[in-house]
Amino acid sequence: MRFFKVITTFAILTLSSSNVFAGDGEIVEWVPFVVKDGINSEKLISAAQKVESGFLKHQKGYIKRALLKGKDSNWVDVVYWKTEKDADAAATVANQSPICFEFFSLMKDIDHAASSAVQHYKVIRSWQ
Repeated sequence: MRFFKVITTFAILTLSSSNVFAGDGEIVEWVPFVVKDGINSEKLISAAQKVESGFLKHQKGYIKRALLKGKDSNWVDVVYWKTEKDADAAATVANQSPICFEFFSLMKDIDHAASSAVQHYKVIRSWQ
């Protein structure tokens, strides 16, 4: 757990300093996960790209996304939304999407429909 706290702090500082935050008041969706044994980075990134082009880009309020890799099989999917309502609506639809299911199936111990790993943060202030 300490690993995720450290990487969370580092990633937020890195992302905010690299102009990834689009604006104050927006929602950052933070989803840490571990990839199943035998899944390589290329397969994961390919599935993530399909989610990006085939699902996320069609969702109301979607802004952008970053996929972060930590040590070993630890990853974080960071998605930026205009509002929490937009993020919640997309999550409901994602649970019925074959494209999203393919991506989720590469993750260990995650039930995306009821995952406590998914967290939303409101951007209070960002700097450029």
